[in-house]
Amino acid sequence: MVSILTKTLVSKCQWGINVQLIAKTGKSVQSADGGKSKRDHHTRSDAVGIIPMNPGDPTGNEGYAYAINSGEGNGGGGVHVIYFEKDGNIL
Repeated sequence: MVSILTKTLVSKCQWGINVQLIAKTGKSVQSADGGKSKRDHHTRSDAVGIIPMNPGDPTGNEGYAYAINSGEGNGGGGVHVIYFEKDGNIL
């Protein structure tokens, strides 16, 4: 799964890539079970990383975490994490 956060980029994807809009700036993130995150997605994301849930299995067979950092000031920054099942569903 590839996450793209703008409609412009989504419209340009080709070659069989599955794209899913998972977060919008300043909005909560919806999980596969219909729940929503307690915090809104960062407004100034400046770095991301994808981490397998089981470091001993980098294939992501046990799911993975998408960590997003924000340099937003006044205490609004920090790291948020979106957790995914192995099939790409948001937990």
